[in-house]
Parts: sequence; structure tokens; C-alpha cells
Amino acid sequence: MCVHVCVRQHATTSQISGRVPALRYVPSKPAYLVYLLSQAAQHTLVPAAMSVIVYYSSVSSNLVMKKQQSRVFDVLESKNISFEQVDIAQDAADKELMRSRANNPTALPPQICNGDVYCGDYEAFESAVEDGQLEAFLKL
Repeated sequence: MCVHVCVRQHATTSQISGRVPALRYVPSKPAYLVYLLSQAAQHTLVPAAMSVIVYYSSVSSNLVMKKQQSRVFDVLESKNISFEQVDIAQDAADKELMRSRANNPTALPPQICNGDVYCGDYEAFESAVEDGQLEAFLKL
């Protein structure tokens, strides 16, 4: 769980993420920052969302795979969806993890997960984009 406190040198107010009312920030009193954090601990905070992971391969002679990977990256970036790229060509353990999450011992990239939850392969991703269901597909 993460608490974000916005503290600017010239700010007059500070807001803690979640359902916490705006509180006055007094730069000359460091104890007040402790007070802000204690107030945040008393409120229900929403945990950070899981991270979208795209398994890809940087080493491939397959032009179709490269285009599919590029398409996934382009769509996610255009929709401002943060994601992590995991290159399975760099570590065999990542390739095995991708295949175990996909529940397919011959799965090829790109494969998409949200944290530990498998979302689907390129065809499912493209179908979700065409149907306008990308957020549901990514489990966001």
C-alpha cells in the first residue's frame, strides 16, 4: 500500500491520495508532516493497481511477431496505460513464467498479464481493442 503526499516548497495546502480532506501544510514545522501521515493512516486508502506486463522477445526473425509486439506497445502507450515490458529472450525463467501464466507450454510472445493474472495473447488483445473492451481485457 502506498501513500502519496504532495509537498511543494511554496505550497499552502497538501492532499493525501485517497479520501482525505485537504490539510494545511506548514513548512516550518516538520512535526506537522508526521501529523499528516498519521491522519492518512486513519483513512481507507485504495491500494495501487496491479501492473500490466507485456512479455515480448527482442530477438526474433518472425516479422509478424515483431509487428504484433509493436502494435501492443503502441496501443497501450496511446491509451496512456502504464505497462512493464519483459523480454523473454534475456532470461529463460521469464519465458517459462510467461508460458506457465498462459497455461500453454508453446506460447509465443506477445502475451499480456495484469500482475499474476493472465489476460491473453495478441489475438485476444486485438479483439478487445476492436470491441472497445481493452480495460476489461486488461482487468483494470
